[in-house]
Amino acid sequence: MGKCPAGHVGPATDEVLTRVHSADYVREVSAYAARGGGLIEQDTWVSAGSDRAARLASGAAVEA
Repeated sequence: MGKCPAGHVGPATDEVLTRVHSADYVREVSAYAARGGGLIEQDTWVSAGSDRAARLASGAAVEA
């Protein structure tokens, strides 16, 4: 079995994220992470790095 080619993965842009989330939601999560995060929903934690992690994961999915 061959190897998958390596590529560059960049973070998803607001334009990409707003294909599936509202612009308000994208801004809210980004701002919440920028303030250091915390409990954003009853069972969902956001940290200062969550916005970047989510954008990189989304960017990887788009590139796949």
